[in-house]
Amino acid sequence: MEMKMKQVMRIGTLTAIIAMALVSGCSDRGPNSSGRPDLQKGGILRQQGGHVFSSIFKLQIQNPFEQLQYSVYLPKVAFPPTAHPVPLLILLAPQGENEDYFFRHGLQQVADELISSGKIRPMAIACIENAASFGGMFYAGRSPGAGYYDILLQDSLVAYLRSTNPALIPSWSKTAIGGIGQGAYGAFRAAIMKPDLYCAVSAIDGPLDFDGLNGNGGLIPLFMKALDQQGLLGKNQYKNEFDSGNGGGQWRASSLLCGGAMAFSPHDTMVACSTVYTVQNNITTVRKYVYDRETITDNTTLITHVTGATAGVQSWKPDFHLPFDKNGAPYAPIWNLWMENNLETLLAENPNSLNGVKMWIGTSPESELGYHEMTKSFIRTLEHPPYYLGSQLKVREFTGYDEWHKNDRNQYLYDLFEPWLIFHSEAFGAD
Repeated sequence: MEMKMKQVMRIGTLTAIIAMALVSGCSDRGPNSSGRPDLQKGGILRQQGGHVFSSIFKLQIQNPFEQLQYSVYLPKVAFPPTAHPVPLLILLAPQGENEDYFFRHGLQQVADELISSGKIRPMAIACIENAASFGGMFYAGRSPGAGYYDILLQDSLVAYLRSTNPALIPSWSKTAIGGIGQGAYGAFRAAIMKPDLYCAVSAIDGPLDFDGLNGNGGLIPLFMKALDQQGLLGKNQYKNEFDSGNGGGQWRASSLLCGGAMAFSPHDTMVACSTVYTVQNNITTVRKYVYDRETITDNTTLITHVTGATAGVQSWKPDFHLPFDKNGAPYAPIWNLWMENNLETLLAENPNSLNGVKMWIGTSPESELGYHEMTKSFIRTLEHPPYYLGSQLKVREFTGYDEWHKNDRNQYLYDLFEPWLIFHSEAFGAD
């Protein structure tokens, strides 16, 4: 089925109210020694909220003020009055995590230490939230309900960050992107679809190949797991009972599939709207009026009444089509829409997009949701015909995930930040 989506959204400015918080670094990585350099003590610029409007997110669910949440780490040398030029690394958070995710796991402390010791060059690191609703959105741009992430990550975000911070070097060779989980997919998607924007891309285990090594893996086994999580196994009419929530954070497979459906198989595939902002007694009300709708007519796997009418939006509901039938088999008319967005498909359509792009992938057999298999499959794609990109790719296998997972499934990040940031520093090269 061939679908079109009208890209009618204007790129708006993401005007930010920013406050700087200097945080002292890294007492939990061991006592100071006489030979240890003083930490350079970079700072975090936080987007603080307020009424910040951007047409990029005109219909994004549960984002009524069309606002992107992000935090930016700046090394000490990048602050005024000297504002020494530095490269820019964008990091995309995994499913269900916000813009502080990387900082909660030690990014600032590790970056301060590595810069102070000379192991990496000073760099700015912009950390972007993953949409909290409906399992994230894969940082993909098919669905107006999910937000136009393709526009954001392939143009406007980098342009905005450069326009608001003169210390960022405006150069392809000094701009990179990376992510974890859905962020890993989003990073490679952006690098493939916008080859002249990022000189390097990095990823830690994510849905990098939707059908896995043998064409029957990847996301496909997750559907039966999702039904099992919700107590729907064996029920013929699962679609009437399928819950688009995340089960209090426990239905991660269900949530992941909902996020993918919002991105790749939304019921409304082409939606435009007008937006009216009304201010009364210092309270801003946002109303959106929908027009130009185009929908998927095959309702075989349609999940309806997901939320009712979205807050502030007239006559639009964020229904979506799951890509599997009741037996867990891919339902071709919808699954094909997902496969159109598989990284292997995107790379085949843009075969030279990663030429010259440096790549780093971390993967663990203990990762959740089958991400290790999908990641290994995509690594194989990069290393073998027809691309032969192995010389541009560094792969880091790691273990111990289960031990970290007992207390915090993301604690492994603290140990991976060093090789991850060293890769990007080397990719940026010298000034």
